[in-house]
Amino acid sequence: MIEAEACINKMESDEVPLSESLALYKRGLELINFCDLELKEAQKEITLLDNAVPKEASDLRNKKS
Repeated sequence: MIEAEACINKMESDEVPLSESLALYKRGLELINFCDLELKEAQKEITLLDNAVPKEASDLRNKKS
């Protein structure tokens, strides 16, 4: 995320030539795709873990919320 923010900040400055802005934009898209994939993988893992919890434990966890 830090690298993505750095790309955005650089692109927003008026000192970056068009060719560099395009390269930064491309890198930003790569970072977004990477983060999206990581998030989807984490969501899958959480779903798997939640499905592995016995129903009784799940019911107890929901009652505490």
